Amino acid sequence: MFRTRRAAFTLIELLVVMAIISVLMGLLLPAVQKVRESANRTSCQNNLRQLGIALLSFHDAARRLPPGLGATGDTKVVTVSNFKAATNPANQRVRSWMSHILPFVEQQNVYDALALNPADPTNSSSFNITTNDAAGKAIINTYLCPSDPRGATATPLIGGAARTGFTHYAGVGGVDSSWGGRWPASDGLLFWRSRVAMRDVKDGTSNTVMVGERPPSKNLEFGYWHSLDTINWSKGGPDWEFDTVQYMSNSDIAPFGINNGSPCAFPATFGPGRIDNNCDFNHFWSNHPFGSGFVFADGSVRFLMYGNSGVMNALATRNGGETTTNTDF
Repeated sequence: MFRTRRAAFTLIELLVVMAIISVLMGLLLPAVQKVRESANRTSCQNNLRQLGIALLSFHDAARRLPPGLGATGDTKVVTVSNFKAATNPANQRVRSWMSHILPFVEQQNVYDALALNPADPTNSSSFNITTNDAAGKAIINTYLCPSDPRGATATPLIGGAARTGFTHYAGVGGVDSSWGGRWPASDGLLFWRSRVAMRDVKDGTSNTVMVGERPPSKNLEFGYWHSLDTINWSKGGPDWEFDTVQYMSNSDIAPFGINNGSPCAFPATFGPGRIDNNCDFNHFWSNHPFGSGFVFADGSVRFLMYGNSGVMNALATRNGGETTTNTDF
């Protein structure tokens, strides 16, 4: 009885099979990546929604939004001498709006652990302020967008400062930072020593952005949820941190004026960015394609396309008198 032997694959057949598998993988991977990014974007927008709820909850309790940076109830006159900022009795000038809303994002334990006394004596003595304390290194998932994995770890020690957790979101200080060596007088909702109440939002809460996406800097030296200091000594005058506050049309070079030897473009406006470009820390952008998520003063979250850049300045002001409708963005 004869038994037929099955022939093996020829080289040509093997190459054809491999080519078919490669084509299928080429079709499958973009689909998987698209589904993953869709899930990341949904998670990111949910974080923004939680931030909006937390800010409004803080407002319900305090009758105003938290300061973008500084102590709540701070009314002491700020004096600047030899690049040092005066402290207030509570010694909380480095606390950002993200520090203040910790109890409203289920992080009461982190909030309670934020020390009022300096944890970094060297920098505290140099700047005459409270610097990062140990609790500031906490990774707060609500403050991170999963589209950028860099936020999953705390930054190592930089210049003697304590480690700090990152954030992918920044409060909207207004249209421009009004720098030039002055404390900014802002027209948004969250800025240095801000005390904005919803009654002050004359443009309408549904037409005013409160928080937007802005990933940490390329070198990971900026983008902390718990700020390092309230002055920028490298500029030779009074300044404050960009870590948790950004402007819609930023005309200042802080914290970055160059990237890999090339000057940054100013004003820096809402538009696409890259994590390998330090200049992109100077404006709102996201790791999502085509646009970025924002939470409005009414708590709603919307994904705004980069093509809406013309109306963003109007959305950044609380009392600018501009007329905008939902169809504009």
